[in-house]
Amino acid sequence: MDTSLQPGAGAADGSRVYPGDDERTRQAFHAPSPYPGTAAVAAPGRRAVPGRFAVIGVAVVLLLGGAGWRILPGGQDTLLAGASRLTPGELPPVPADARATRIRPEVVPLLTGEHAFLSTRPDGSPVSPDPCRPFHYAINPVGMPQGTQVLVREAIAFISEYTGLAFVEDPFTDETVDELREPVQVERYGDRWAPLLVAMADEATLSRLAGATAAVAQPHTVATSGPDSERVVTGQIALDSAFTAQAVRASAGQATMRLVLMHELGHIVGLDHVSDPTQIMHDTSTGYHYLGNGDRQGLAAVGAGRCFTDG
Repeated sequence: MDTSLQPGAGAADGSRVYPGDDERTRQAFHAPSPYPGTAAVAAPGRRAVPGRFAVIGVAVVLLLGGAGWRILPGGQDTLLAGASRLTPGELPPVPADARATRIRPEVVPLLTGEHAFLSTRPDGSPVSPDPCRPFHYAINPVGMPQGTQVLVREAIAFISEYTGLAFVEDPFTDETVDELREPVQVERYGDRWAPLLVAMADEATLSRLAGATAAVAQPHTVATSGPDSERVVTGQIALDSAFTAQAVRASAGQATMRLVLMHELGHIVGLDHVSDPTQIMHDTSTGYHYLGNGDRQGLAAVGAGRCFTDG
């Protein structure tokens, strides 16, 4: 296994330090989560008020002749609404797997690079997931080409490692992508925030996948007591069926698909596009299948948030 895939060396304060661009990530690393998935348990009905949505499309053309890949501009990046202010009665209860402190050590990148955030709080910190509770995700396997689930897990393992956020895979779901997705679905997932959904879709079911768009990410944030309390609680990633089927059939395409997933997961945890073509968060790039310094710095920043004690 490439040494660049090993967890970073520990710092004196318990944080993890990662090397710079001289040790590049060339293949996927997946470490089993110590936090087991949770079964869906029904609870008395209650819906949270929908929060702020950001829909980010990424258009990709896969060049299978050895020329690499390109992410082309033109994705849907602007569907935004105001963050919801929820009362305590509208929140699901604090989950049993939440902690008072971080679950995983904070990541400290050694080098810097260009990165950007989808949204920030008044103090300038990025709106991102709570590092003191696992970020649950669920895969809908219907229509998913063979090998795609492995790529999803590998991409999530990368994002977890470089953010210091804990991810937990829940059982398979039958939920499909919906732009009006409810953040709490008691009958399907129990009385909690719905997990991040990863599912297949196509232009017929999701118009934002028109043209060369390979995937769409939609993070969902809530604010319970003003903008200082805003954080990402769930989201969804729609993978274009035709593109994914083509990508996973070729060895170079699998690396591209993993990169697309990492790009979309970057949006889910709070990262925006950048102008530096050497970063995976750039919307037009060729030949880069590893995290750049800016990607690493940005992922570390969104993973360094504070804990929340409400739902």
